[in-house]
Amino acid sequence: MNRLMISAAHKSSGKTTVTLGLCAALTAQGKHVQPFKKGPDYIDPMWLALAAQRPCFNLDAYLMDDAALERCFTSALRGADLALVEGNKGLYDGLALDGSNSNAALAQRLVRKLCEKCKIARDATVEEQKIIDKYLGTLVDKALAPQETKKLWGAKSDGCEACHGRGYKGRIAVFEAVFMDSAIETILRSKPSEREIYQAARPQGIPSMQEDGIIKVLRGVTSMDELKRVVKKKKKKKIRNIAL
Repeated sequence: MNRLMISAAHKSSGKTTVTLGLCAALTAQGKHVQPFKKGPDYIDPMWLALAAQRPCFNLDAYLMDDAALERCFTSALRGADLALVEGNKGLYDGLALDGSNSNAALAQRLVRKLCEKCKIARDATVEEQKIIDKYLGTLVDKALAPQETKKLWGAKSDGCEACHGRGYKGRIAVFEAVFMDSAIETILRSKPSEREIYQAARPQGIPSMQEDGIIKVLRGVTSMDELKRVVKKKKKKKIRNIAL
């Protein structure tokens, strides 16, 4: 399922207007849009529910733990074609000093972790091995690559008691970050493309989102299916943060 989060650099940036427009437009096209609002808001969810013609639910990373967020999110998705999450305030704003309840953290939490009690080991397919080799080959810091690169882990179809029959339990972030060093400061003055920023940041040695995801797959933290579903690839689905 496609999942989209609308966020911004700061409050009063037009997040609600954009989210309402998307909800109404997609619903008019016959899509079943499930809206969510980050935080304990009650006014925006009423507007979103009207636009989507189905109830809007709150995702509050401060008042709800990971398990509660997961239950709320997954249970509301039944019958939906798209999950549309409107953030609140700025992308990294929140009550927690470490940013753990920000819009960015909420989007990252929507990546499922394999259940440690019932996850199943298997060999990578030929196609999966090509993906693994591709992204391990682009790692700047080779020490981050796991020693075992041909064995993957997957979710048990019927799960177990620990994960309530889901095969997954909990969430984890798939990270991609760029430090604002002198090289990035310089290139940003020229209105660079995303590819140009990526190339300028590579010497920092920080894994891309795809590389970090592959590392987590090889370590048995998440599955290749989950990574393909969440992380941006050509013709693949992604959880997106859109900064207005």
